[in-house]
Amino acid sequence: MNTISHWAISFTLAVLLILPMLVTAQDSATQEYIPYRQNAISHISSLNSGDQAILQAKRAQVDDIAQRELGRSLDGIVAHDLSVLQDLLDRKIVTPDQRLTLQAMGVVLGDLYVRQGTFHWVSYTDDLGKSLAVQIGKTGEVLFPVTMISRLVEAGIDIDVEHIYEHGLNTARAMAEEDDLETVD
Repeated sequence: MNTISHWAISFTLAVLLILPMLVTAQDSATQEYIPYRQNAISHISSLNSGDQAILQAKRAQVDDIAQRELGRSLDGIVAHDLSVLQDLLDRKIVTPDQRLTLQAMGVVLGDLYVRQGTFHWVSYTDDLGKSLAVQIGKTGEVLFPVTMISRLVEAGIDIDVEHIYEHGLNTARAMAEEDDLETVD
């Protein structure tokens, strides 16, 4: 792959992965995006039983497809589950026109974040509606793993699921670190 196309793919991935996590307003002094945080028009709450049932159904959907098509089950081990998700995409078992299945794969991705111990599933409500998100520690910041895979695949981009996972993890760590620094001041 030449340098220009590698750069273009990296840039596109960064834009599509980060934009859902960023507020559209910019600080005019720094022109930097503000991390996507709970604000006056948003509300973060614990999952209710309906939310938990939705997550469980989506996990089961991906596990069923993986067992049927790949002969493999999800097991909660990061490297294994990322490999299963990647195989589902690489073998075109899950295709760009299967939005709900791609989003179910995002739930599995979110579960891998939660297994890190500092993340947990929450219900995030704002003026656009309700979303299931992964909260970063006790901060007001969230990731939206449900759409991390689907947005890229639906855009026709060949993705590296492990790269998406690591990028989200690194972004979350940077946000959490920033919050820790802000509370010290």
